[in-house]
Formats: sequence, structure tokens, C-alpha cells
Amino acid sequence: MDFLRHLRINGFSEPEILGSFECSQILSRIGTQPALLIKRTNNLATIGRPSYMYRGNVPGIEELNNRDVLSVINEFDWNNILYLLHKQTNLHFVIDFQLRIPGVHIFSANEGDVFPGGVFHRDIFHHTYPFLTSGVEMLSITIPLHVPSGSGLDIKLWPQGLGATFIPYRPGTAVIFFADIEHRVSPFAAIGGDAKRVSLQCHAFERDGAWTLFW
Repeated sequence: MDFLRHLRINGFSEPEILGSFECSQILSRIGTQPALLIKRTNNLATIGRPSYMYRGNVPGIEELNNRDVLSVINEFDWNNILYLLHKQTNLHFVIDFQLRIPGVHIFSANEGDVFPGGVFHRDIFHHTYPFLTSGVEMLSITIPLHVPSGSGLDIKLWPQGLGATFIPYRPGTAVIFFADIEHRVSPFAAIGGDAKRVSLQCHAFERDGAWTLFW
């Protein structure tokens, strides 16, 4: 079945993209470069500067974002990710370095605490990239790198009032869905030192027959 048709029928897809070795390599680079982490809230840090936090035309922001992200997810990693996304979806994915390439989310909680979950939202980007209006079809792609037990995504696949579906995250297995579907980071408990949820956050829009990844 055509991948986009599959998404429209099922709401989401979970293709395997990275193995445990690739995840551990990226996590190792993140762990050795703490200066790259930008603290956003008590529970969230990022590597890179997502467009939903830096809105509008900010001079030099793409270069700063891409430099930091490439320090932990290098061009070899990206080539591998692009190839495997294509292999698993039959869609052609590309990177445009004129835009902000996808970066890293790190949600954390103190030992014994419970992260309460994020706010339900849709991914919209016209405030930063005016060509991404409501009529442009976009994908949201999360590739978990490390997840605490019970961590995942809450997504509202059904009519309002019927609640959300929980999708548990698995390291290396992407979760892909249309960006206009309401979703949030699910609650999770920090137990036994397993206190960080680390993921590669991607979005994609179609242009000239290819899906361009950005953040």
C-alpha cells in the first residue's frame, strides 16, 4: 500500500530506522558535548534551535542550528537516516541546509518524579516559513534514541471527545504521522536513573517530488 495512503487510513506508522549501535553512537556524542544543550524549561532541553521557538526571520539562525546539530548527528548519520526513511516508506527524503535541519529534544525528570506530559498541539510553521501554509501537507517524524519505560506519544486519531491513543516509543523506531494531528509527549516516570527521553525531531514537507526534512 502507498505509504501516505497507509497514514491516512491508520493515522501513524512505525518504521525501524536506526539500530541500537547507531542510537548509542549519537547518544555518546550528545553526552560528551553538554555545552550544546539549550535549556528551554525545567524538563526540556534541545540541541539546535527549532523554528517553533525562534519564530520569524532570525539572521544566522539556520547556520547556528545546523552547526550544533551536525556536532552530534553528522552527515554520515543523515545519509543513513535519509536512505532508511526512503527504504521504509518509499518516499524520497532530502536535507536542505538553507533551512534548520532536524534537532534533538531531551525531556528529563528527577529520580522518582513523574513528567506530567506535554500540551496537545499541532505542528504549524507558517510563522517562520511563510510558504508552509495550512494547505501544505506536512509530516511529523520522531526517531527516539533513548526512552524511559512507559514513555511515548499521545495522539488524537479519533473525533474530539474519544481521547488519545498512546504509542510507546522504541529506540530507533520512528513514529510518523501527519503534522496537523493533535499530539503531545506522554507522561513518564523517572525510575532507576532512567530519567531522560532523547529523540530526533523531524518535520517534512513535499517540494518538487521530495520530502524536505526540517525543524
